[in-house]
Amino acid sequence: MSANFADLLPSDIVHECRNAAGHSTIAHQRECVGRLETAAGTKDVFVHKKHGRLIIEFQPVSVEAEVGVKILDRVQRIHERVAKAETVSALLEAAVDELRLLSGFDRVNAYRFLSDDAGEVVAESRLEGVDSFLGLRFPAFDVPQAARLLYSTTPIRIIPSVAAEQVVVAKTGSEEEPLDLSLAIFRGVVPVHVLYLQNMGVKATLSLPIIIDNNMWGLFAFHHMDEYMLSSEVLSALEILGGSISMMLNAIQQQQRLARLQECTRLVNTLFVPDDSSLGFTAYWDTASKELATLISCDGVGLLSEGRFDVYGLCPPVSMVRDLASLLNSDNQLSKTAEEPTAFDSVAEKYPTLDFGDTAGVLAIPTPALSYSYLFFFRRSAGQAVRWAGSPEKDITQEDDGFRLNPRASFAEYQSSNQ
Repeated sequence: MSANFADLLPSDIVHECRNAAGHSTIAHQRECVGRLETAAGTKDVFVHKKHGRLIIEFQPVSVEAEVGVKILDRVQRIHERVAKAETVSALLEAAVDELRLLSGFDRVNAYRFLSDDAGEVVAESRLEGVDSFLGLRFPAFDVPQAARLLYSTTPIRIIPSVAAEQVVVAKTGSEEEPLDLSLAIFRGVVPVHVLYLQNMGVKATLSLPIIIDNNMWGLFAFHHMDEYMLSSEVLSALEILGGSISMMLNAIQQQQRLARLQECTRLVNTLFVPDDSSLGFTAYWDTASKELATLISCDGVGLLSEGRFDVYGLCPPVSMVRDLASLLNSDNQLSKTAEEPTAFDSVAEKYPTLDFGDTAGVLAIPTPALSYSYLFFFRRSAGQAVRWAGSPEKDITQEDDGFRLNPRASFAEYQSSNQ
C-alpha cells in the first residue's frame, strides 16, 4: 500500500521538506526540517535527496539532548583549542580528546592512511580499561576502496547498534534502480563489517572521514562497548567539526610544504653558486648536503652531473646511479614528465635489473640547476618490525556462490618484519 507523504505528515513539515528539496546542498548533506511528536516519542525529521528521490528519516530525540546554544558553545571551544595546534600530531591528539568528550564514546582513534593504503592509529583517546590501538596498523583491505569512495562523499557514519536486525526496505512499483542510502543515518551494515566489529568487541561505532584535496587522508573512528546513539545536535556538531578539523589539518600541511619549499630554495641558492668550478662548488657542498639530508629525511644525498657524482651519507656506486638516471630519463620521456620529481619505495620493484644493495627508496629531482642531471635522496631498507592490530594476512574461504573475505578474529598486537 502506498500513500502521499503529504497525507502522513503535518503541513509545516511537508512545507519544510519541499523547501529543503530545492536547496543546492540537499544531495550531499542531510537537513533537519522540524520536530515531530508521535506515539513512539519525539522525532527529529531529516531529509536529503539521492538520484531524484527525497529520503526522509525520523531520528529519536534524546531526553538528554543539549540545547543548540550550548552545543554551539562547545563546538566553538573545541575549534579554538584544536586550531592552536601547530603540527599534525598535536592537532590529532587534541582532536581525539575533544571528540571523545563531546560524543561520549569509549574510544576515539585517528587513523592515517599510508602509501600502501594501510592505516595506522596515530592518535587515541580512550576510557581507562578500554583496549588501546595506538601505534598499530590495519591492513588496506580493512577499509576497501569502495568504502573509501563512500566515505569521501559521506561526512559522518554512525552505527548505534552493531547487533541491530537488518530491515529490508519495502518498495512499490517495479523500479529497478536500487535506493541510494549512502547518506542515511539508519542504513544497514554489510554482514562482514558486522562480524569485524563484533570480533573487535565493539557494539556501536561512528566514523568521521578526514578529507584533504578530495581524497581520504585518514579517519576518526569512534568505538563504544555498548549500544549507543547520539542526539541530532551532537551528530551535527561532530559533522561540522570533522570538516573543520580536515581543513585545519590541510592548512598545517600546506604551511609545512611552503616552509620546506622556502628552505629548499634557500639551499639551492647557496649550493648552486655562479662559481661552477670544482673549488667553488666543493666549498658549498659539504654544508648544503647536510642541510638537504635534514630537510628531507633520508640516509644519503647525491648530486649527479655529466662529469661527477658528489655524495653525502649512504649512496650507491656512481655506475649504478648513472644506470638509474638513464632508466628515469627513458621513463620520463615516455610519460612526458621530464621536469617532475620521481619517488618510489623500492628500487628492486621499480627496476629489477639494478642492484642497489641497502638502498631501497629514492627521490629523484631532475635538472635542479644548469649542468646538473639529478639531485637524489636515498633511503635505506626499513628492516624494523611493524605492529599490526591482528595478523594482516587475508582470510579467504570458498563458498557455493564464490569467495568470501573473513574479518580477523583477533585484534591483539601482531608483529611482522617489514623488509
